[in-house]
Amino acid sequence: MNNAEPVNREPGLSQQSPQRAPPESEKFWSFIWLYLPFSPPGRAALLISIIYMFIYTYIGPLVSPPPTRFVFNFPNAQVLTHREDFSSNVTHFRLAVHQDIDGWAVKYVSVDFDVRMLGEKIPKTNTYNIWIPAVPQGDNCTFRFGVDPGNDGIALKQIVSCQALPSVNNAWNSDAFEYLHLEPRPMKNSTGNVRLVRHPKLDTPGGLAVMKFANFADEIHAIALETEVYYYLQNSGIAPKFLGHVREGRRVIGFLLEYIEDARLTSEIYGLTDAEISRCQQALAKLHGFGLIHNDIHLGNCLIRRDGTAILIDFDRATFLSLAIPDVLNQEYFARDFVNMTNTDGKSSQ
Repeated sequence: MNNAEPVNREPGLSQQSPQRAPPESEKFWSFIWLYLPFSPPGRAALLISIIYMFIYTYIGPLVSPPPTRFVFNFPNAQVLTHREDFSSNVTHFRLAVHQDIDGWAVKYVSVDFDVRMLGEKIPKTNTYNIWIPAVPQGDNCTFRFGVDPGNDGIALKQIVSCQALPSVNNAWNSDAFEYLHLEPRPMKNSTGNVRLVRHPKLDTPGGLAVMKFANFADEIHAIALETEVYYYLQNSGIAPKFLGHVREGRRVIGFLLEYIEDARLTSEIYGLTDAEISRCQQALAKLHGFGLIHNDIHLGNCLIRRDGTAILIDFDRATFLSLAIPDVLNQEYFARDFVNMTNTDGKSSQ
């Protein structure tokens, strides 16, 4: 294949020229100098601008290249989420794996960092495609993939465990929804483990609910704690309505809450009134009446309904007061919650 660029000629021109044509660079600078402002300062300013644009366009990317990006491709799975574990030099993945018999199932795999050396770079980018072998089907085992020294490729390195992953054990609500059957919907304040979802069996406007769940096993404890808190706050009027649990197969990994569409975060209100802060403080006092300390209270965790009702959220750091703790200490914990309530930056002073 001929890689030479075709030579484009205007019609009627001879292929041989009796005189040497000036180089392209010489033509460029002659043109620039001809049309530059005639005053020396004007010419200097324009030249500086041209040099700056040249450096920004051509030299800048060489000095500060874009960050390297790795795209992991699984032939029989879709990536739900992932996180880096620098202590073990692996990337943990939560996958939706296609099963030949029973459709899709959620599985967990880890991939060693060294497989990135085998990535295929996408031309003109700093992105590498990494092709992982198919994830085994039919069991609850977690797997680890790494470099296979035998064929210089990527292979299943080990079966990490086939034990059941931790689950929320205090599932008290009679309704439960399969994670993969919940349809994600856009929401302004979505996070890695809080999303707006839709399900046709939800008896809510539009079948919508807010889902909070654990992506990985070490997040189950916080979900279990918050699930218990909502048990005590049923019909209290200071928390969203609990709609049911979220299952991943047989495991309970999260819950669904009422989606308060017309609510607003008090931290987003400019010029907070004393009445608005007072409503949040009254809700917090009612929470304390249940023997609960929020431990992460701030105005970002207090919603205001359109009718002015204050709703508290995010109880994954809450603690139940023990009767063995002296009452004076209880009052100190309550007072600390009230101090944090006035924060608007989403950070607790604890």
